[in-house]
Amino acid sequence: MKTLGTDGTVESVSSGSGVALCLHRIDSVFFSSEWLQETQRVDQDANFRVKASNVRKVIRRLGDYYYEVLKRNLRDSDKWFVDAARIGEFQDRTHIEKLLVLTFSAATLGPRSQEFVGQLNALQLKSSVQKELIAVISEINRDMPQYGQPSVDLNRSNSVGDGNDELISHLKDENLNLSTQVQILNERLDAAEHSMSENDGLRLRLKEVNTLRSENKVLREKLETYITTAVALEDEKRINEALKVQIEQLKLNMSDVEVRLTAETVKAEQAVYDLAKARTKLESMEIEKNELIVEQVRLKDEIRRRGSPTLELDLEMSGHSPSTLKPLNADERSELEMESERLRSAMEQLQKEHCEEKEKLERQILELNTELRISKEKIAQLENEASNARMLYESSKASVEDRIHSEQMSVTVVRLERELRDASKSIEEFQKTVADLNNELASKAEELHSSKRTYMEYLEKARIAIIDMEASYSSSPYSTGDCASSQNGVAPFQLLTHLAQLVSMLMAP
Repeated sequence: MKTLGTDGTVESVSSGSGVALCLHRIDSVFFSSEWLQETQRVDQDANFRVKASNVRKVIRRLGDYYYEVLKRNLRDSDKWFVDAARIGEFQDRTHIEKLLVLTFSAATLGPRSQEFVGQLNALQLKSSVQKELIAVISEINRDMPQYGQPSVDLNRSNSVGDGNDELISHLKDENLNLSTQVQILNERLDAAEHSMSENDGLRLRLKEVNTLRSENKVLREKLETYITTAVALEDEKRINEALKVQIEQLKLNMSDVEVRLTAETVKAEQAVYDLAKARTKLESMEIEKNELIVEQVRLKDEIRRRGSPTLELDLEMSGHSPSTLKPLNADERSELEMESERLRSAMEQLQKEHCEEKEKLERQILELNTELRISKEKIAQLENEASNARMLYESSKASVEDRIHSEQMSVTVVRLERELRDASKSIEEFQKTVADLNNELASKAEELHSSKRTYMEYLEKARIAIIDMEASYSSSPYSTGDCASSQNGVAPFQLLTHLAQLVSMLMAP
């Protein structure tokens, strides 16, 4: 069913729809589309009686196909009787297997057997499964022989079957020889792989030895460095004592500078804070000033409106009645003028205070910038003194380091020469071993390639012989039946099965 591209579940078989679809793809003329539509109406969830009726319809049509096309009487064979009721109700495995075997036989014995066998070979079934399929076909040929075949066709089929037996015997001998050669080549290949694994092990051991040598050489270099350093320690100690006094003095100077710098930084931060505070205060004064100006303008406008003859007109336009407003007397006007004068004097006082605070802050910022510049100059001077002391220390140390470096270079030159000689010997031996192994591996690969080429030639000859025999079958109208009914003959499906076995054995290495 997988070869024909249909659903291979037990539910589809028990309902009959899956088997009907397979039969339609085996012979779309005999199992027509109308018949297929009738069998596909049954759902997998239907009643078991409906399923059994549909399976019975499929079995009846399959029996007609065996009788009319394959020339075999399926209804008289008790061994291949299929109970549709047990399939539909209980999904009986035995009767399902019988139905599937009969469907498979209809495909392999029918007019399109070659196409079906080609699709079957593409699945690359196991050899055990192929043997079971061959046994099933042989059993059906034995239980349900064809009827009405002329004796001439039977004799011709027997002769062709004898030729097939000879060809199969020859192919078996060739297969045995090729299997022996493949086994020998596999043994050689295993030996080569074993040699390669040993080579990898030796390579790892060589790498470990080289690592140990490198570590040993590093330790020797460290020991030599320690010895030379001990010789120079006395000279460096005297120089360090002299420099220590200078460094302590510089540290004291730096401490004083850091203290002053910290104090100046604190002052600068305080000044920045005061400046931000003053700016905030200035902004608030500006806002208050603007509010006073707005209030002054509003009051002037109100005074002008109250003394203006157009006041009643303005009130009417704004929706107020003149009778609802009280007239402005002299006392109220005097009070408004005094309030305006008071606001003006307060605004002038605020502006004066703002200018004084701004001038004071600018003076403080200028003083802080001056002190900061002086501190930076002192720090630069101290850094210059520290740099001079460091240069003095480096110059006093140069002579000792030059002597140590020259001794280390001489020791390193001797060591590198010795390592170069050892490495040259190891590389030559390793290259020789690798070349031998590569040559051996190339020769074995060439032998394996030539053997595979020989196998493919044998397979091509066998394929041509099988095609010629199948061409001889196609010359008669009962070619498929002749091959299946011959007592000693072998069907093209069996020959293709042997060919598939040869291909699988050849591709195994």
